Amino acid sequence: MKRFIHTILIVMMTISLLNGQALLQGFSHPADASGWGQQAISTFQENGTGVVLNPAIAGISNNYLKFNYTNFVLDINSSSLAYGNSSTMGSYEIAVQTMNYGSWDRRDVEGTKLGSYSINDLYTKFTWSGELAKNFFIGINLNYGFSRLYDYTANYLAAGFGIIYTMPSGFTLGLSTINNELNGKSYVIDEKLESMIVLGISKKLDYLPMRMGLDLIRTSNENYQANLGGKLSFQNIFLLWGISSKREDLSTEDAVKNLLAGISGGFGVNIDQYSLAFGYRNLGGVGSILSFSVDWNLSQD
Repeated sequence: MKRFIHTILIVMMTISLLNGQALLQGFSHPADASGWGQQAISTFQENGTGVVLNPAIAGISNNYLKFNYTNFVLDINSSSLAYGNSSTMGSYEIAVQTMNYGSWDRRDVEGTKLGSYSINDLYTKFTWSGELAKNFFIGINLNYGFSRLYDYTANYLAAGFGIIYTMPSGFTLGLSTINNELNGKSYVIDEKLESMIVLGISKKLDYLPMRMGLDLIRTSNENYQANLGGKLSFQNIFLLWGISSKREDLSTEDAVKNLLAGISGGFGVNIDQYSLAFGYRNLGGVGSILSFSVDWNLSQD
């Protein structure tokens, strides 16, 4: 049992490198490769990129269907499917996501192998957004996450709220609060879901085919983070770039070796109504994150 508990703690410590807590990481992860490549996404609307950080983005996004696969450090990976559409009652997104943390050996106190077990998360998310006034949108979401670790389970129900204001000059402003726990049960300890307040701004540049964004994030654990990123478009090809102040948190050795920690990038291509994108995020000495997504712009059909 001591060995098993020790393994659980190692798993939680590894997972916590991705965010401020040790379970149900998918609540605030980007849902596509563009998000991983840019990082500052709370006011980016294409194919619902920013919905995960601000539910009001669903109100200014096109109709879309997208699939994403993300490979994290070690054997951790995630897959998601999201559908966004608009109706007379507003715009909405329905998404399903899974996270797999790999397989682990189960042993008794003497070290004898008794088999193996896996750790998995399942998320279902519903987001709604509507136009409150001209160019001013509000949005809400409900997220349910379930996690299983051997015989232990955890589940959380969380809600979010956001506002978005778009300007004719090309500016988009947003403010949101996400991952606000409505009900939850952790594995074996009393761990609260980490909520966030996100202030975002983005601007389509006048003399470059690029939109730049800045996200300022404060968590309920009083951690602060700033993300800066952008998307540079050339006809049917686009490039992604981003940088995060969370670089120092991810450094595990000297600052020189981890100089590029927190840097991200990516690229993609638009083919008719489809978009293929690859995203990369450097975690310094910890490793890196690779993400791939396929987006189908239903508004072009």
